[in-house]
Amino acid sequence: MKRKNGRVRFDFQAATGQTLREVIQQRQGAEARRLLVGTQLSITAIAENCGFCNSSSFARGFRALAGMSPVACRKRARLKKTPAK
Repeated sequence: MKRKNGRVRFDFQAATGQTLREVIQQRQGAEARRLLVGTQLSITAIAENCGFCNSSSFARGFRALAGMSPVACRKRARLKKTPAK
């Protein structure tokens, strides 16, 4: 069964309520957040692991999804892990 590219995108969006790009970006953002919070990898290494071409595009994309920079996300997670005295 052969489908045209536009039809596949239309069918995907009709089935999921999201574009393929939105789904990919959300998955990249979720993986990036997991790596930021759970590892000590550098921002550049996380950007590469999540499929971004450089750390600048990663920072822009992450900020658009999460509403904060990758560094701020990591700092916030560390503050939450620190026990209160």
